[in-house]
Amino acid sequence: MTRFVAPPEGLHRVLPIVLLTVALMAGGCATDRGAAPAAVSPPTAPDEARLVAGLELPATFTGTLPSAGPGIRYRLNLWPDGVFHLQREWLGRDFEESDVGRWRRDPARNAILLYGGLEMALQFSVQGPRTLRQLDISGRPIESELPYELTSEGELVRLELELALRGMFTYLADAPRFEECLTGRSYPVAMEGAYIELERAYLAADKPAPGAPLLAALEGAITERPAMEGDRLIPTVVVRRFIGLFPSQTCERAMSEASLPNTWSGARPRSAAVSRDQPGPPLGAAALCAGQVAKARMIARVAASRAARRGDRMRPSTQGGDR
Repeated sequence: MTRFVAPPEGLHRVLPIVLLTVALMAGGCATDRGAAPAAVSPPTAPDEARLVAGLELPATFTGTLPSAGPGIRYRLNLWPDGVFHLQREWLGRDFEESDVGRWRRDPARNAILLYGGLEMALQFSVQGPRTLRQLDISGRPIESELPYELTSEGELVRLELELALRGMFTYLADAPRFEECLTGRSYPVAMEGAYIELERAYLAADKPAPGAPLLAALEGAITERPAMEGDRLIPTVVVRRFIGLFPSQTCERAMSEASLPNTWSGARPRSAAVSRDQPGPPLGAAALCAGQVAKARMIARVAASRAARRGDRMRPSTQGGDR
């Protein structure tokens, strides 16, 4: 038979204290072994010296905006000179779209408009130096509790863009360059992918002088590659698919006598001044129309090239001419 042995007198008063001491010591050891919690840095205040059109630039604005599916993830880069790069990802659909172009401010609505290769401009209201809110296709506020904001941390993050490109290509002394039409930005061209097709077509084309720029259309990427000098990465054009050269055409740069206020398409002339409130000068109605026609032609040729890959009859020209 089991006998119960009573604990020594006073143990019932001492035991809870002992157990509490052991628990505290164990907790202290666990804290010593674990990493100390990282200090959370407060967000930095906007730099007023970088404010352009009410935005702290250059900067990357990100956010997932509502759509019919899970949403569309936006990554938008804005520069003070009026250039933008945009990357959109349709969540749940395995589809991405990139665009480049020019942006301008509409002071009356405190909004910005993005003019790129899309059918119509994207519009956002400026909510603060680091916050944009999407507007509807007519430029009106979207009355909704859903999150339509893009926000920035006040820093610029380079994007890797895959898109159709149209610009002036030059090749001289093994230094190929591509000046993109919509933004006017000039990039080195990587000698990889389908680059050799572009180079051969350029060398075979009629040119007014060696190294003269010719209009080229291609499907490619704007990404980063090592610079020819120094240990750094720089934005570079990579040719994925060469579409054609068009020696009779140029990027639309003409300034019209009849101005269309606060509107432009194509590249800003290098000599034009840039206002901190309104990036870039306006172009005339004729230049705007020509720019839209050029983009429409580019879209048609890209569609033709994709159809050719599917075995259809339509085939883009890769010769020095425009049809």
